[in-house]
Amino acid sequence: MIPFTGSSNKYSPPSPPPRYGKSDPSGTGDMLFSGGLIAGGGGLVTFGLGLAAVAIGVVNPLIPIIGLIVYFCGAGLCAAGANWPKHAPSEYDLETYPAPTWLSQNVNIGFLGRTSSGKSSKINTMFGRRVAETGVGETTMRPTKYIYSGGKKTQVILWDCPGFGTKNFPASDPEKYILEMGLRYFSMVVLCISDAVHELDQIIIDHLKKNNIPYIISRTKIDESFKNERRDHGSTNEQTAFVLIEETKTKLGVSTDDIFLITNDPDEVDRCNIPGYGWSEYIKALSNKIKESYNFDISEST
Repeated sequence: MIPFTGSSNKYSPPSPPPRYGKSDPSGTGDMLFSGGLIAGGGGLVTFGLGLAAVAIGVVNPLIPIIGLIVYFCGAGLCAAGANWPKHAPSEYDLETYPAPTWLSQNVNIGFLGRTSSGKSSKINTMFGRRVAETGVGETTMRPTKYIYSGGKKTQVILWDCPGFGTKNFPASDPEKYILEMGLRYFSMVVLCISDAVHELDQIIIDHLKKNNIPYIISRTKIDESFKNERRDHGSTNEQTAFVLIEETKTKLGVSTDDIFLITNDPDEVDRCNIPGYGWSEYIKALSNKIKESYNFDISEST
């Protein structure tokens, strides 16, 4: 249960802080695209013409979101895919921290989280179709890859990793999960959290920080959180969002710049959008984190 409520006789938290201190002087919203075409592995996609657009976190399922990330990363992505990221173990650490046999040099994005935290659903949303198995309980038993090819040898691989805190990866042995998943070899990591922040989330984040592995935190199933708090406490979406952001920031010791509030249900995106923390910002953050992993210019997408 979220500790604060919107009831008149209780403390009502303010709205979430503005993201990055950015503003939109045009008043038209933070549009990712105002027009044009992109051809990629997901087919031809039109932006900004009302057919399929992304604006302030509003996502039309016609868009292959992973294709937008490839677009924002630009030409540097081809060269990046031929190398391990800069934070990967050095040759002196390979014996104690070997690369998993299932992971190869490429742009690899790892989706981590506890069981049923929304990892597989998020990957499906990013591809715009069902590619990963979803369900209640532990459905991902081993790392599973989903490849997006953007042409010209540009390739991004999304890895749906098993949930931690399970029989296979118990909470009592987090190092087993960290080592077997090879977190230091991922270009970046998306940590999915669907309910309260747990100790294992903290352990994963501490490992990522210690080894300079770029990450973002996705508070998933945000539509369910909003619905439950509105029903139980009369909280507005903004009040619930503030509590979730503060909880994540405080318990994990992270910046609000790395926190996103995401629903994977396309029918709920409009209603659940929190400006500055939705899909639009999430897409650009992923792109910048990938660039950060390989030291190529990020000026075009900031």
